[in-house]
Amino acid sequence: MESIKELRKKCQKKGGSDYYIRKYSIYITRLFLYTNLTPNQITMIWVIVGVIGASLFIFGNYTYSIIGALLMFLAFSLDFVDGEVARYKKLTSGFGEFLDWVGTWFISLFAILTITLGSFLSSGSVWIIFVGGLLLLGYSMKELLPLKYLSTNKNKPEKGKKLPSKLYKAYLIGRKIMFVEYFFEAILICSILNQLPVFLIFYAIGFNTLWVIKVFAEFMKLKKGYS
Repeated sequence: MESIKELRKKCQKKGGSDYYIRKYSIYITRLFLYTNLTPNQITMIWVIVGVIGASLFIFGNYTYSIIGALLMFLAFSLDFVDGEVARYKKLTSGFGEFLDWVGTWFISLFAILTITLGSFLSSGSVWIIFVGGLLLLGYSMKELLPLKYLSTNKNKPEKGKKLPSKLYKAYLIGRKIMFVEYFFEAILICSILNQLPVFLIFYAIGFNTLWVIKVFAEFMKLKKGYS
């Protein structure tokens, strides 16, 4: 088996906001390389772990919430491992990427639902149901609406026209402000601080803002006649 340094070169992508995960994920990857598990099988393992973790939020119990958040963070870490194993074994595929996306999407929606129900059961506040519903809407719309009209790389306008690059910049700034890339970390932190309702409010505002920007970009595309 190659050294950790050599494995990093073979298995890991450079850059990204998740660099700190990759600092330790490669050690987990090395363990999985000693097994016969395929990348897709590893994906199914972390999806199951994530679902189990998310289900613990429904009790509205502080201890269960922390355990659930830790299990979800473990699943999030393993999400990197399946890709690293795939690159090492040269088993990357479109289906694998799709399965990975579906797993993350499902766990996230399920966690939002259970956190909402758990927070409601523990506090009795009806407004939490409303906020949780907004977050479910926002996350779904953010993930399902394509970004094709915000990118200036894939869709070039006709000569003399410009794509709404300001909207694209606003979208990227919004992702940073709302810590979109740190969704699972936010769940863990808010669980430890016993502030899961704050998590619901913060991301309900953030995700709905992001998909509205996407829709507005589409409107600008149609209005200005981009191809």
